[in-house]
Amino acid sequence: MCDAVERRYLVEHKRTGSPHWVRATPKLVTKPELTLSGLEPGWRYQFRVSAENSAGMSEPGELSEPLTVTLYRSGVSVPHFMLELKDTTALENEKVEFLVAFRGHPTPKVSWYKDGFEIFSNRRMRVVTEEEQSSLIIFQASFTDEGEIKCTATNRAGHSVTKAKLKLEAPPSIRLPRQYEEGLLFEKDEVIRLKVSVAGRPLPRVTWFHNGEQVTFGGRYEVNNTDKTSSLRVMEARRADRGEYQVKATNRLGEDVASFLVTITDRPLPPGKAKVLMTLGKSVTLSWTEPDDDGGCKIGNYLVEYYRLGWNVWLKAATCRQMTTTLGDLIEGSEYKFRVKAESPYGVSDPSEESDVIFVPDPKRG
Repeated sequence: MCDAVERRYLVEHKRTGSPHWVRATPKLVTKPELTLSGLEPGWRYQFRVSAENSAGMSEPGELSEPLTVTLYRSGVSVPHFMLELKDTTALENEKVEFLVAFRGHPTPKVSWYKDGFEIFSNRRMRVVTEEEQSSLIIFQASFTDEGEIKCTATNRAGHSVTKAKLKLEAPPSIRLPRQYEEGLLFEKDEVIRLKVSVAGRPLPRVTWFHNGEQVTFGGRYEVNNTDKTSSLRVMEARRADRGEYQVKATNRLGEDVASFLVTITDRPLPPGKAKVLMTLGKSVTLSWTEPDDDGGCKIGNYLVEYYRLGWNVWLKAATCRQMTTTLGDLIEGSEYKFRVKAESPYGVSDPSEESDVIFVPDPKRG
């Protein structure tokens, strides 16, 4: 018949989240049960047990489930949370709600905090506490609401805390400066600088378009994106750079598009060829067509010039607003040709194609 093996037990505990195990009793325990004292109310603990006999000490057994220590004394208990806060990701401008469930006696006072500052009910937020539940409601969440949300429960027996992080996301949003609404004006060879405000989280991908074609960066085109703005710079502006510019911002929550007009001003292109409509005595009537490109501004005047063969110089004959004019006092017996220039606030065009040469007959020579 074998002697009974004497066993003893080492009981240890630790607070959840701590790596350090603490011996529960100075001496090993001889029975497989133990009543502990000295644990701090309001903390969550885990326990483990190792067995020892004459051959040595075993490895620790399986960990216990976490236990929140509650003080019961004359009907008084430390507050504890049965439903704790969880990290939350929400959409900007949407309703966000945090909910906790708690117990404790006397009934705990529940308070809510954002980054250490207590929250009170207002137009944007509401704190509602009823029986053993409390909620924090944010009606239109904004990025200023991001951070640590904390809820505390306190009575005369103790204090308990639960925390969570609030993170916000938003679909893209583009905001144009007010002056863009009426269009932008640049001169030829000027640097075009365009800048818009862009918001959204995750950070949107921004694409620029010109007259429906995606802008390829490099050469005369340069882009700079930050977490709040997108800028496009076009060097040495040309008339071809005029038209509609469009900005598109995209993330996984959606997209936003904004557009505006850009005008590049330059002196006009030449008018159409000067044509002789009629000659009568010492007068001639001319006509022409408007330039294919007015340079971004209405033509103010047309400058009509004549060239008398033999003089070898172009001279100004008339200034007019219409695209036809009659010139008089031509010298009889002479040959002439004519050309026209267009004038706007941004300069004078090159001359048009010259008219056909006309001859002004001299009646004296019959």
